[in-house]
Amino acid sequence: MPSASDILKIIYAPQKAFKAIVQNPKLSAAILIAILSILVAMGSQYAAYSKINIQKTLPSLESQSSPSPWTSNTTLWASNANITNDTANSILAAMQFSIANGTEIHAELDGIGPADCSDSGSYRNLTIALQWTQPDEQPPENAVLVLNSSSTSYFYHDLTSYFAQVGNGTWGNLTLSLGPSSPEWSSSDAGASWINITSIVLEFQWGESARADISVFVDSLFFFSKDYQWLGSVLAGSLPILAFNEALSYVFYWILFTLAVYFITKIFHVQGGMKTFLTVVGLALVGWLIVKAVFIIFYVAVPPVYETFDPFRIATANANTTLFLDFYVYSSLFLPVWPIIITYFAAKNGFDLPPSKSLAVAIVGFLPYYVLFALSAIGLG
Repeated sequence: MPSASDILKIIYAPQKAFKAIVQNPKLSAAILIAILSILVAMGSQYAAYSKINIQKTLPSLESQSSPSPWTSNTTLWASNANITNDTANSILAAMQFSIANGTEIHAELDGIGPADCSDSGSYRNLTIALQWTQPDEQPPENAVLVLNSSSTSYFYHDLTSYFAQVGNGTWGNLTLSLGPSSPEWSSSDAGASWINITSIVLEFQWGESARADISVFVDSLFFFSKDYQWLGSVLAGSLPILAFNEALSYVFYWILFTLAVYFITKIFHVQGGMKTFLTVVGLALVGWLIVKAVFIIFYVAVPPVYETFDPFRIATANANTTLFLDFYVYSSLFLPVWPIIITYFAAKNGFDLPPSKSLAVAIVGFLPYYVLFALSAIGLG
């Protein structure tokens, strides 16, 4: 088994360590570094997530493949209109309700909670994006949003004047306050209760003179809370998945860097088998481990950030949140820096290459990381 001093020597004296390593490569130290790196990477992820708090929503965005779950699944809705997903005309994920030669559209989203929207409840606001289209650009004569609290009792909000102002074919983003202290809502009867909101109904009616092929689009539909959810609790429940992902990522990069170093050194006529290069690169990745450990210290030291729910993406981001998230994303650019330095000494002292070729080996060996990062940044990775 490798000793701690063996691994430390790679850190503080790589120019002395790699001559013996190349002559007698052993994977045990590299494997130990890999195990420690995976554990430290998990710790770094957890430390980062433990500082992030996001505003709670219904539906929750945890483990959701869609940014707007309620408006991306047609099976959740009942309507007199034809229901389709509209990917071309959306904010997050739009639902289209269309009717031919008609004047009324009724759409209901059932089984949503129940949501407690009382003054002491979890959800005090509702966000929704709406759009209507009518060939003659005539707005609906009546537009109502209904929140059912039972089969017979409900609250309703008149949207007619709002729709007239928005205009034909234009998205309107609404955020409505909820609960007994919100006077813009009316109730059907005394039995309507804000504690138990179970479904959402949208009703639109045009005059007979406006009968035509009409459509209503719905997007970004959420209840959201004044409370925040600590993401550390979310990550804690998926540690096995996190461990698997970190291990897979580490092994992928270890092999990728090894292949890059192998091929560039072969151009320089360096002799050695794949075990030698796996060992050299695996030991160089001790720098990766140390940088991840520094990230843990940073995340522990910084204050928590609170991310306000903004489905319409129109709010100005909190400066602390922006700084934290930018660090979380772009700090990963520093991960290969120390391994590059170590690989330089490995090539120079272990493979007896001149400085210029050693630098080429070190840079080319870890260049694939930055290529993949750039592809990911532009949405191709």
